[in-house]
Amino acid sequence: MLLYVTAIFLLNKMSYQEFQIPVVLQPYIASIWVDRTSYSKGHGDKYWFPNGAIELIFNLGTAYHRKSLEEGGTNNSVARPVVIGQMKKMVALELFNNNYVLGIRFTPTGFSAFSHIPANELNDLQVPVNQVFAVKDNLIEERVREASTIYEKIGVILDFLYRNLRKIPSNDLINKALGEITSRNGDIKINMLADKFGISDKTLESKFKLSVGLTPKEYAKICRLNSFLLKFKQNSQLSLTHLSFETNYYDQSHFIKEFKSFAYFTPKNLLKDKAKLFDINLLSMKTL
Repeated sequence: MLLYVTAIFLLNKMSYQEFQIPVVLQPYIASIWVDRTSYSKGHGDKYWFPNGAIELIFNLGTAYHRKSLEEGGTNNSVARPVVIGQMKKMVALELFNNNYVLGIRFTPTGFSAFSHIPANELNDLQVPVNQVFAVKDNLIEERVREASTIYEKIGVILDFLYRNLRKIPSNDLINKALGEITSRNGDIKINMLADKFGISDKTLESKFKLSVGLTPKEYAKICRLNSFLLKFKQNSQLSLTHLSFETNYYDQSHFIKEFKSFAYFTPKNLLKDKAKLFDINLLSMKTL
């Protein structure tokens, strides 16, 4: 299987690469990526916002931590291969100098092509790989680690996914609805979306939850949040109020309320340290 690098990012000492996706898997996989950035002590604390995607993660370096900012929330170590479900809340990452993470980011409906588990059952969870896929490989972590090159490592993972690829009913309706939401950066009324496709709000929500993991309204909110964060990163000299209006929040109170629903804190308090915004998280948003 021939693979090649499609993008290399060396921003602020960030060492991040994206790789070609085989044609047959392109409807299901949004990105194959590797991060080997070395984070010095005190500089590896980053915010990871919901990005509308389920991810398969292989950590080949030092275990990193995913910490909930909710009082009494979880603090999970990511050391073994896991599937990370759709996120509804921001988490804090603690990254270290021997960082080496290989990830498969699924398209919004892509995960359901590889697993019989409804996508919404994985929300806000990280689950060991062999608890998620029907065709198991108890040696997959060992085989990925032993593969000599990054291309061979990716090949091992893609072979595993090929063996789990299922024949499922078409997700054309949901994919078209996702396209409508994304093209409007989440600024769309869900009842109008359901009417456009000739189904009830309840049916649209049920189909979304099974294949995407989120309701249409939740996905739309994440699209709008991602649009704001990308604009903030590119134009941080502009006021938060200006940027919120540009990304279709109705007014400042609407923006603050919706932001806090994801991040627990007001945007002013959370975004005052731009260094804590994780560049790879922002790059992942561009695949929405």
